[in-house]
Amino acid sequence: MPTIPADLLEAYNTTIIEVALPNESFVVSASVSSGEIALPQLLRPCFWVITPCNPRSKKLSAQTNALRFKAFWLTACQQMNDVKGVSCFRAVGRSPDGAWAEDSVAFVGMSKKEALELARKHDQNAVYCVTSLGVEVLMAEGV
Repeated sequence: MPTIPADLLEAYNTTIIEVALPNESFVVSASVSSGEIALPQLLRPCFWVITPCNPRSKKLSAQTNALRFKAFWLTACQQMNDVKGVSCFRAVGRSPDGAWAEDSVAFVGMSKKEALELARKHDQNAVYCVTSLGVEVLMAEGV
C-alpha cells in the first residue's frame, strides 16, 4: 500500500460529511472518533461514505469528476440497491474551511468488505464508516 502523506491523512480526518436525506441534511465531522452521534433513522445502524472523485487524491477537473460521479451514482448505487438492498443517499465530503469538496455517496446496509472493494474499484485511498459511536476513516488496503 502506498504511503499516504501526513497532510492528506489530516485532511481525511477533519473532513465534514453532509448527507442529503429526503427531509433533512445530516452533518458530521470525521474528527468525531468516539462519542454519541444521533444518526437519523434512514442512516442506521451505520453508513459508508465513498466518492469516485479525484482518484488516489489526484485532482481532476470539475467536469471529469461530475462525469465520474454520475456514472458511480447510476451504476454502483443501482447495483448495490438491486442486488444487496443497500440504500444510497447523495453526500458531500468537504474541508472545514469549505475550500475543497467532493460529491460522494452514503451507502446504508453495505458491509465493510463491500465498501473497501468499491473504494478500491474506484481508486480511492480511504472510506468513512459512520456509526452512532463515531466516524472511522479506513484506508482501502491494497490501493
